[in-house]
Amino acid sequence: MVYGILCAMDEEFGILENEIAEKEVTEIYSRRFISGKINGQRVVAAVSRIGKVAAAFTTAVLIEKFKVDALVFCGIAGGLGDNVKIGDIVIGTGCVQHDFYLSDSDFFRIPLLNISNIPCDKALSEKCLNAAAEFCKGEKTKEITEFFASVNVKEPKVHTGIIASGDQFISSDQKRLWLKENIENVMCCEMEGAAVAQAAFEAGVPCAIIRVISDSADGDAEVSFDKFVSAASLYSSAIIKNLFK
Repeated sequence: MVYGILCAMDEEFGILENEIAEKEVTEIYSRRFISGKINGQRVVAAVSRIGKVAAAFTTAVLIEKFKVDALVFCGIAGGLGDNVKIGDIVIGTGCVQHDFYLSDSDFFRIPLLNISNIPCDKALSEKCLNAAAEFCKGEKTKEITEFFASVNVKEPKVHTGIIASGDQFISSDQKRLWLKENIENVMCCEMEGAAVAQAAFEAGVPCAIIRVISDSADGDAEVSFDKFVSAASLYSSAIIKNLFK
């Protein structure tokens, strides 16, 4: 079995790349695909780049060229759920394209698929949930402990729910409220998850989305995001290693 591992940005990928053994790098369409092993598990990992189009394109290449059997996307997001705080982790049960709009009475629904909520794979998501919970409860590295202290994170929690994706960085209270009012059980917002989930869903490849909360998608989002993004791969690396124990 081969797992595909995706992150949107180099900052989210950095430390995780160092965990890959027996590396073999293939460049396709200006993207680096790194084949190798993490804890003995065969993986192909890549940076998808930011936004839905880039993420869907990279996912399609990963599935078609490398024949991955399952796919995990890791990255940061803005928190939306009432109890979701900075430093927490969200495992998606499904993804919604919040900027997909057909008419005033028909938005989010994807034509031909005829669904609004693109489901994540239950079994794979459960494995990711357990890996994330182990990270939250387990012993932390010095780097993670120092980072938690720098952003005032004390006891991160794991949540499950809907992930809202769109080609917008959400940083206003008005948009944040709109998302919460229009998407049931929405936990966070970001820019790639639904695109990755849809590409995997249409290809019949199990997919899970892991998001670490970097900000609250409000007026302070840019400041919080900038502080968090440089350490995002601390989470990704630890959770993925737990997943492949």
